[in-house]
Amino acid sequence: MSTFNSRKMKLPLLLFFIWYVSSSNAQRIAMVDIEGHRDSFIERFETKLGFQRIEDENKHAVLRGQLNGESADLIVYETPLTHRVYKVEVRFDAFKKWKKAKAYFLNKETSLKKKYGEPAVVIEFFEKPYCDGGGNEFEAIIKGKGKYYRDWGDMPYIQNLFLQYWIGGDQHVYLSFTLKDELMKFEEEQKLTENSLF
Repeated sequence: MSTFNSRKMKLPLLLFFIWYVSSSNAQRIAMVDIEGHRDSFIERFETKLGFQRIEDENKHAVLRGQLNGESADLIVYETPLTHRVYKVEVRFDAFKKWKKAKAYFLNKETSLKKKYGEPAVVIEFFEKPYCDGGGNEFEAIIKGKGKYYRDWGDMPYIQNLFLQYWIGGDQHVYLSFTLKDELMKFEEEQKLTENSLF
């Protein structure tokens, strides 16, 4: 009888542990979870943060709103069959001048380092005839002759996240959150959709 009661008591503890581990793996933007079906993700950002869906780009839903007082777009990537969110890119407002984009990028990087630690990959380069401060940095990035990029790689203390950060040739600063488990689902579903074409 005592064995039965101890098993009965262990079940709620086990269920709580499973719930805690799964909920602690959820990543957040402005305290809103990045998880689940595209529609529920969009609804959470609309109701909790006042984002509005705008015109889709390249088959990705785009939401526009404010994050910590800054205008930003959220570009939502989803799996092709189950429509689960596997990646969200935050696109901050564009800068006309490279100097301002770079200053903004470096300032925000400081905040990211406080939260996630040092990035595993740091890339900053411009190939001739381009240079940092030369006036055509965005053009260099578009042409693949320059790059300002950070990648936090595998973060052992945050098991389910790839975090990347860069300045785009379109004059925007981007921050990308990719959920590792959902990325694997995306890759599996992508193979299924490719195989179904033949």
